[in-house]
Amino acid sequence: MTNIFIECEGDIEFSIRHCLNLALDGRKSFVTFGFPSDLMYDIFLTNLHQEVMERGIPFMDVEAKIILPPKEDDNDECIGGR
Repeated sequence: MTNIFIECEGDIEFSIRHCLNLALDGRKSFVTFGFPSDLMYDIFLTNLHQEVMERGIPFMDVEAKIILPPKEDDNDECIGGR
C-alpha cells in the first residue's frame, strides 16, 4: 500500500506516473491519496483520466482511498470531515 499527499504540480505528475505504473503492472494495488483542496483533487483526476485515455489503458485494478480536507461553512467553521 502506498500513501501519497499531493501538494503541488510535481506531486500530481509523480502520482499519475505511479498510478500508470501500477496499472501496467497488472496486479491489484492499493493507494491512499491526500489532497489539500478539492481543486487539487479535481486537477489530479482530470489529468489522470487524460493520461489513461491517451495511453489506451483499458483497466486499472487500483483501489484508492481519497482524503480531502473537511468542508467549512461561510464562517470558516468545520461542518464535517470527509
